[in-house]
Amino acid sequence: MRTALTRRQLVRGGVAASTMGAGILAGVARAAQAQTDADLVTTLLGTETLAVFVYAHLVHTAALTGERERLARRLLAHERAHVKALSAALDRLHAKPPPPLSNVTDADQLLAASKIPGSLTQVKSSDDAVRLLVRLEVALERGYYVAMSTLEDTELQHTAAQILATEAQHSTALVNLLFPGDVDKAVPEPYVEGNPGDGRI
Repeated sequence: MRTALTRRQLVRGGVAASTMGAGILAGVARAAQAQTDADLVTTLLGTETLAVFVYAHLVHTAALTGERERLARRLLAHERAHVKALSAALDRLHAKPPPPLSNVTDADQLLAASKIPGSLTQVKSSDDAVRLLVRLEVALERGYYVAMSTLEDTELQHTAAQILATEAQHSTALVNLLFPGDVDKAVPEPYVEGNPGDGRI
């Protein structure tokens, strides 16, 4: 049976992005405690910035080829669109964006601090790359799921819901690359909450 979670439980179990040097989980906890839309959007933008960096690195280093590369490039375009939307929202809120990621070391440190298994330097195969992207997408899902319980602005709530749905599509498409045609792996749960332990990979 699916049980309702309190805001405190969501914060404890949630995943969203943070500025460099802190994990995604810590970032969403701080943002939710502050309960300001600007803090939450900054956190989400940090998540998307990490996603763009990881996707771009994997595409440009030829870690993915063929169908996998084509899908990664398409999803990278989506993540860039999310960055653009959140940047515009942050500007509307008169807040500063999080610092950009400039190298693999920074990205790997943020992945590790965020409790996302794997790193860019550990990618040795195409399957490794896809697994890392799936785990990142699950973290993105969780970040938006948690943020939606705290965002006050209606427009931001709608944006978060739209992006959450897109990230869920991303993770499903990526899992299908590892397990073609396996519906149980692709869509294991009836609700999208960004569960890090969903057991797909």
